[in-house]
Amino acid sequence: RPKLSGTRIRPAWLRSLSDRECIWHFRMTASQLLELVEALQIPETIKTVSCYCFTGTEAFALLCTRFRIPADQYLLSTMYGRGQSAISEVVNWLVKFLDERWKHLLDWDHENLLSHENLRMYGSAVCNQGAPLDTVFGWPNGTKFLTCRPSQHQRVVYNGHERAHCLKFQAIVI
Repeated sequence: RPKLSGTRIRPAWLRSLSDRECIWHFRMTASQLLELVEALQIPETIKTVSCYCFTGTEAFALLCTRFRIPADQYLLSTMYGRGQSAISEVVNWLVKFLDERWKHLLDWDHENLLSHENLRMYGSAVCNQGAPLDTVFGWPNGTKFLTCRPSQHQRVVYNGHERAHCLKFQAIVI
């Protein structure tokens, strides 16, 4: 087992980071992260099934950084001084907590904004602007999702620019 190292995430450590560093780690500044912990009503102390204890701030910061980078949990454990299983458990716990606590705001709007009729209308509007298809209604941000090298057909998922095997989605269709 590798030795755990890195810095535990605490409010004082977050405040010691520059805004630029904090945004790189968590996609938000320290003050924004701390405000969100309070606004989302994340408990001050979280105890997972395996009895790992986290502060709400540390758990939310780990969730943000876990969603921010496509790296494995080993990298996070070396950066933030927590075991891979502990990080996995707290991220899963917090996702379930946020989904349960805020589900009334996270519901998929399939009856109005994203109804089948409206999706067809969006696709037609895109087509009317010169797109070759009438089923495209959105575009993701271009993030590449790294994959393992497949044993067959690896050229299909190889990205020469990134020099890695990955998936990249160009459009969302009906």
